[in-house]
Amino acid sequence: MRTREELRQYQRAAIRFIKEKKRCALFVDPGLGKTSTTLTTLLDLAESMDCGRTLVIAPPQVAKKTWHKEIAAWAHLKNISYVVIKGNPKQRAKLLQRKVTLHIMSMELLPWLLQELGGDVPRYTTVLGGQIVETDGGFSVDGKPLKTGDVVKTPDEELYRFDGLKVHKARKDTAMRYEPGDKIMVQGAGWKSPPSIPYDGIVVDESSKVKDSATNRWHALKQLAFMVEYFVELTGTPAPNSYENLWSQIYLLDGGQRLGGTITAFRDRWFIPNYDGHGYKVKGWAIAVIEKRIADIVFTLREDDYGNLPPRLYNDISVVLDEETMKEYKKFERTYILKLTEDKKLIARDGAAIMQKLMQLANGIVYNTEGNEGAKEKVEYAFHRAKMDALHNLVDEYQGQPLLVSYEFRSDVARIMKEMSFARLFDDKEETEDAWNRGEIPLLLVHRQSAAHGLNLQFGGNNVVWYGPTHSLEGYLQLNKRLHRSGQTKPVMIHHLIAEGTVDEEVMAALKGKNDMQEALLNILKKRVEMYVNQA
Repeated sequence: MRTREELRQYQRAAIRFIKEKKRCALFVDPGLGKTSTTLTTLLDLAESMDCGRTLVIAPPQVAKKTWHKEIAAWAHLKNISYVVIKGNPKQRAKLLQRKVTLHIMSMELLPWLLQELGGDVPRYTTVLGGQIVETDGGFSVDGKPLKTGDVVKTPDEELYRFDGLKVHKARKDTAMRYEPGDKIMVQGAGWKSPPSIPYDGIVVDESSKVKDSATNRWHALKQLAFMVEYFVELTGTPAPNSYENLWSQIYLLDGGQRLGGTITAFRDRWFIPNYDGHGYKVKGWAIAVIEKRIADIVFTLREDDYGNLPPRLYNDISVVLDEETMKEYKKFERTYILKLTEDKKLIARDGAAIMQKLMQLANGIVYNTEGNEGAKEKVEYAFHRAKMDALHNLVDEYQGQPLLVSYEFRSDVARIMKEMSFARLFDDKEETEDAWNRGEIPLLLVHRQSAAHGLNLQFGGNNVVWYGPTHSLEGYLQLNKRLHRSGQTKPVMIHHLIAEGTVDEEVMAALKGKNDMQEALLNILKKRVEMYVNQA
C-alpha cells in the first residue's frame, strides 16, 4: 500500500492549485495520478471542513472501477468513505441517502440525479387532434379526458394547452407550427435547478465527455455546477476534436466569464465554419487569446515532463490490397455503389455512409444492412484478407507476447476470433483485466469506447495494434494510455495497419492534425503551472 509521502512533487503542486482556485481543471495526461491527486485534495478539504460531501461523476467504467481501487491503494486515503450510486432507481435513491464523503456516479445518471434532488428536466407530450369538450367531469377530446400538460390542435387550427384546471389558447402562429402527432415540450418543464443539493464539491472525471453542450448530461450538470464551491474537471484530452470542445468545459467552471456566455457567441468570435459546412475551425490569431483566457484556471501536466515513462514508439504497417479489390474500392469511392455479388450491390447514401463503408472495405469485410438494395438483415461480404495476414505476421513476430488489438467493426472481431482461437474479446469483467495483466491472454480484442477509460493494462503487455484507424482522437490517445502509463517497464509500441491508397491514410492524417492542435494547447498551458511545481 502506498503512502502520502510517495506523492510526486507535481501532484503536491496540483493539490495546492485545486485548494487555491476551487473551480479549476486538471488537464493531466493519463497515468500521472490525477485520481490520487484529487482524492488527497478532497481528504484534506474534508478534514479542514472546507468541503464536505463531494459528488464524483465519471464515465460508467471509471465510476465503477477506478475511484474505489485508488482509495484502497493509498494508506492515507483509508478514512475516505464512499458509495457508488448504481442499480435501479429505487436502489440508487437509497444509496443517495448514505452519509459518506464521496458519492461516485456514472455521468449518464445526471438527469436522474437532478430530478431526484428536486430539479426538473424537459418533458414532452404528443399533440392531440380533435375538438375539446367541457363537461362537469372536466375537459376531454374524442371522449378521452385531458391530462395536465396535454396539448390539442382543434379542427379550426387553434392550439390549446391544458394545465390541469383550464385550457389556454396559444398564438395562431404557434398553432400553425404543429400537427397532431408532433412531440413538443410540456410548458414549464424545462431544465431547472433543485432548491438545494447535499454537496459542497463536484468532480468531473474525463470532462471531455461533457464537451458537447447540446447533450442532456451537460444541461443537467449545468443546473448543479454553480450550487457548489468546489468544481474540478479532470481530463487528458480537453480538446479531442477542436478548440471548440473547450467552451462547454470552461463554462461549467466560470459561467462564461472567459469564453463567452453561449457556444454561439464563442464560435462567432473566434471560429469560422469549415469549408464543407460541417463544424468550425479556430481562427489562427484566436488560439493565443483562448489559451491566455483559460490559463489561470487550468493545471497541465504532460507525461514527457513528469511521467518518467519508457518511450512510446509508432510503427505504421503498410498493407497492400490486391489489384481487383483496389479496382472495386476506387469505383465505390467514385460512384457510391459497391458490387457485392453478381445480383447484389450496396449503395452509400451520403458522405458519412461512404466513409464508414470505405473503412470497412479497407479492413476486408463490408456488411450490408436493411435499406440497401432490399437487404433485410446484416450480411457480411469478404473482399480481402490483407490486414488479417498482417496481423498474423505480427503474432508470429512477437512469438506469443501479448497484443492489445483495437477494432472498429464487429465483423473484424468475428473474423479474427475465427482464425485465432487464442484471441479473447474484452468483456468488461475484472477477471479479464487481471488475466491480461498476468500475461495469460496472448491477444485481447478491445474497442476504444469500452476500454479507453478506467483500465490499467500496463502490466500485461506493451504492444497496441490498431486493426483500423479511428476518427476519435480521444479514444485513440486514451486507449494507447492503457499500456503507456505508470508501472509500464518496457517501451510501448503502437502499430497501425494502414491499407495503402485508401481512406485509412486520410483518417490517420486527420487524427494527427487533431493531435497537433491539442498538443499545442497543452504545451502552452503547462508553462503556467511551473511556479506551482517549483513551490510544492
